[in-house]
Amino acid sequence: MNTLQIVVSSVIGLVIVVAVVGTPAVGQAETPTVVFTQGDDSIRVTPLGDGTRSVEAFYDYRSPATEPEGQYSSYGTDDIQMDQVSQLFVYHGQSGLSLVFLHDEHSNTTGGGAVITADISGLPESGDWVVEDDTYNNRDDVFRHSRRSSHIEWLMNGHRTDGAAFRGLEETNDTITVAMRFNENSENYPWEEWEGRPEQNEIKRWLVRSGTGEMTELAMDEPVEIRMASDNRTEPTTETPDENTPLVNSHPPTHRSSPDTTGSSGVTGGGFGVVQAIVALVALMMFVLGRDDD
Repeated sequence: MNTLQIVVSSVIGLVIVVAVVGTPAVGQAETPTVVFTQGDDSIRVTPLGDGTRSVEAFYDYRSPATEPEGQYSSYGTDDIQMDQVSQLFVYHGQSGLSLVFLHDEHSNTTGGGAVITADISGLPESGDWVVEDDTYNNRDDVFRHSRRSSHIEWLMNGHRTDGAAFRGLEETNDTITVAMRFNENSENYPWEEWEGRPEQNEIKRWLVRSGTGEMTELAMDEPVEIRMASDNRTEPTTETPDENTPLVNSHPPTHRSSPDTTGSSGVTGGGFGVVQAIVALVALMMFVLGRDDD
């Protein structure tokens, strides 16, 4: 083999090594992280959903006026609904990230109603409320939106959900503030249309749900601040629970940080690194060229 052939072969080998070693491991994908802060506690969450379905289809609100019909509830979230519990989470849909509110459980047999008042500020102007539960004519619920804030009053009977979804979280670096007033702290408590005593129609818990499979309990009398994380974290996607899988673990708010999955070099892979491979090939080329000169 002459000198030119050796050089060409070495360069080809170098390109192959760089391509293989410098490629991130299969099964890793960049997942956005959203930070929920309440008081001194910060909760890092990832979205439900994988970007293949809209948040409207995921929530699947139905009433007697929709097709298919339903009982004024979300039918797409049946598997994650919880009786007398209010949930807050982020959904990754076809058109971006949505902040989702989901209250109570759609049931034919159990559960009371509730009243909840929410004031949300810091919303991006380019975003939009794409789900309002409820949306029928002459509804009891109140949805009042201004340029960057919203006032919502949910009033619900038993055996159904309430909620909403705001799409466009990724459009802002500002902080969104959600202040919720539950039960007797709402101006609509008690509601005259309830069945049973008022205490049978109350939200008992407020939770933040993450796509990783965690739920974190929030204080029901304190506002929550929401912002996109400033760092880009890489989360494994091979074992992410299905968005409708019931989640079981719940614990008090605590600060969490995800481990660095890239390593100190910022490159995922085993064996020689890119720099080591280049040095080895250059040394080999110099050795071969030196022998050829002899």
